[in-house]
Amino acid sequence: MMINKFNNHYIFSIAVSIYMIINFNDKSPFWGIMDDATSIRLSKQFSDKPFFTTMEWLAQNNSNGMFRPFFVLQQYFQYIFYDFNNPFPTYALNIFIVFFAIFLFTRLLVDKKDLYIFYALFLLWPYTYDWLMMPTLNEKFGLIFLSLSLLLKKRGLSAYLKLLFGIFAMLIKLNIVIFLPIVMYIEKTKNEKFYTTTGMMFGLIVQTFFFFYYPDSYYNTGLIETLQLINFFTIQNLVVGVIVILVIIDILFLKNDTNTKYFLFSLLVSISLSFIILNLRNSSFAYLGTILIFPISIYLISFINKLNLNKIKYIFLIVSLITSNLLFLTPRLERFNDIGNIISIKSENKSVYFCSEGRFMLNVWDTEENNTENSFFSNFTDVVLSESIWVNSFSNNFNYIEYVESKNVSYIVDPYCDESLIFYTSILGCKFETLYKKEIIYIDSLDCST
Repeated sequence: MMINKFNNHYIFSIAVSIYMIINFNDKSPFWGIMDDATSIRLSKQFSDKPFFTTMEWLAQNNSNGMFRPFFVLQQYFQYIFYDFNNPFPTYALNIFIVFFAIFLFTRLLVDKKDLYIFYALFLLWPYTYDWLMMPTLNEKFGLIFLSLSLLLKKRGLSAYLKLLFGIFAMLIKLNIVIFLPIVMYIEKTKNEKFYTTTGMMFGLIVQTFFFFYYPDSYYNTGLIETLQLINFFTIQNLVVGVIVILVIIDILFLKNDTNTKYFLFSLLVSISLSFIILNLRNSSFAYLGTILIFPISIYLISFINKLNLNKIKYIFLIVSLITSNLLFLTPRLERFNDIGNIISIKSENKSVYFCSEGRFMLNVWDTEENNTENSFFSNFTDVVLSESIWVNSFSNNFNYIEYVESKNVSYIVDPYCDESLIFYTSILGCKFETLYKKEIIYIDSLDCST
């Protein structure tokens, strides 16, 4: 593939970044309830004790079956602008990082005339917005190192940097392995030595060692047990399945020269690896699928070009902007905005939130706003993984609790928490008052006596 002059790549990445920043600024999303709080605490601890925090985190996290030596440093950088009352600078920094990674990637594999199609597909991919809404996701850094490695010239010191960057990419997040077939294709067709490929293979060996060294760990739950839990009939899997079939038909039955067939085969292996990784992790919401759009989009661009549909690329981009804004971007921003609004509700009742991770995060934010002496960020600074210690110490003061049968509690119904949706369905015959109902529903009083 030809590496083009990059003026158009600059323009597209900057323009879409500005578009996202404007939307984020307008909707003013609050902090999330997945990993933000734990990563912010880690970044604060790192700022005071960088070496201690890194070593302690590695000692405890390696037992999960993965080796990520840069994770703590990444979180420090990611939340360097943290301000509880103003999340926007953190989101803006994350947007910049994401689109810098995309800029580098598109310079490698997307011709400037195809950028319209690439960004249209990228914006239409639902899991794109996980990258933008969840700064803790690390694949973007892996993509940056991988792209830089392939963009470096092959002579002198750069050859060793290519090797190191390939290793770094794999040690940041194992999911980057899906790019290995594409990297091999690029280095082979450019007649380069396989420096990046070798680096990725070395990183993969390291990750594989930790994976198998810790059986029954967070990442290694056992193959048979994992297969039994997999739901193969998710929308994501159906989309991937259709794409895989399309690529196979393309390779076998459409007219392609040898080089093109090799390229298509590398994409086929890449997409298949994505399918395997996502299902082994049994990710129903598939935030791990953020990077899956890259091999898929590269193939679809190739397929669209064969159909000679470039004339509609401008319309396609405009339609994708409107559609993605209505279906994905705005609802996600409003959901995060709702989290802040729920936190600000002053109710005499305790509030039931059904999913444990989200409940923990809500209590962190609520404490940070209303009871800072019990702050999750400032207590137990000598313990890297202190979630359970903090909960045990301050749970009596928490406003967000597990489900209890009582008339003196409120309920939070979150569309991303299946348990709360089941509960909501079960009470539709009851009388209740909602103080807040947008993306998240806040039920202040409930009467099921009738």
